[in-house]
Amino acid sequence: MRTSKTKIACTLTLVLFTASCAASSAGSADGDEAASASGGGSVLTGEAVLATHESDLYRALQRLRPSWLRPRGQAATNTRTEVTLFVDGVPRGTARDLGTIPLTAVVDIRFLSASEAGFAFGTLAGNGGTLVVRTRR
Repeated sequence: MRTSKTKIACTLTLVLFTASCAASSAGSADGDEAASASGGGSVLTGEAVLATHESDLYRALQRLRPSWLRPRGQAATNTRTEVTLFVDGVPRGTARDLGTIPLTAVVDIRFLSASEAGFAFGTLAGNGGTLVVRTRR
């Protein structure tokens, strides 16, 4: 009897968790536009970057998403926390290295939290967040 109650409770928990995940990711177009207009959101398109008319990608991000350039969290040791940079899946240094990427080459740029970046890139990702740039090759 107890086993069947446990199975039912686990199944119900899984269903509720799945439903809440689906509801939170559905979002509305208006919500996405509001997040984009207020500097939120985790993706910038190449068109948005070009529209800044800045001289390099670092300056464009300073204008559009300055919070992406600031490291998140604290390091467990005395090491410095940096926002790491990946270009087309390859580690390229820190956020300062964005200045070497021409705006016209950018397809999109994403910000990943430290946990998301750790999942995607393992120990190569820093603990201060990660910028992922896709370029036109």
